[in-house]
Amino acid sequence: MRGILTLIRPLWGRCPACGRGRLFKGFYDLNTTCASCGARFHQDGSPTVGAMLINMFITMLLGFIGAIPLVINTTPDTLMLALLFWLVGLALFATVFYRFARGLWVGITTLTGANEEESS
Repeated sequence: MRGILTLIRPLWGRCPACGRGRLFKGFYDLNTTCASCGARFHQDGSPTVGAMLINMFITMLLGFIGAIPLVINTTPDTLMLALLFWLVGLALFATVFYRFARGLWVGITTLTGANEEESS
């Protein structure tokens, strides 16, 4: 149950460790640590690469899944316009979903212990 909570809490912008502190200080900007429990959220810009991969994978998956029925059910006259609207919708989705992808990545790194301070 702890693992599931650690992954779900950051999706709602909360600390993956305690669930009380805020994960974000802006729409995309992460806090460095939790104000409530002191848990670290990232090290040296690490949350961006994993979040970008999650965001790209989910967006591409939705793009392919949604484009197949669009191509099958749309007439050739309106296919290009329908695909254009689909691409614009995917771009908007990717822009908004990136925040959730960052939260999910912070949850994954917290669950695996990658955010803990290194012992010297």
